[in-house]
Amino acid sequence: MKKSTRHIRPNERGSAILLALGILSLALILGMAFAFTARTDRQIAQVSADTVKVRLLSESALERML
Repeated sequence: MKKSTRHIRPNERGSAILLALGILSLALILGMAFAFTARTDRQIAQVSADTVKVRLLSESALERML
């Protein structure tokens, strides 16, 4: 079997780990953006549901008074 004779230069030693950390950082940023968007959308849906509930209750009270 042949042994690998490739020599790693000193300035190439940390490039793989830096690339991996960069990719993981990008994935983390995308995940955080998705989580923030999902939370915001859920809050918007809750506010919309509350608005509809209040409108229906007010219409019901108005009908009952009439």
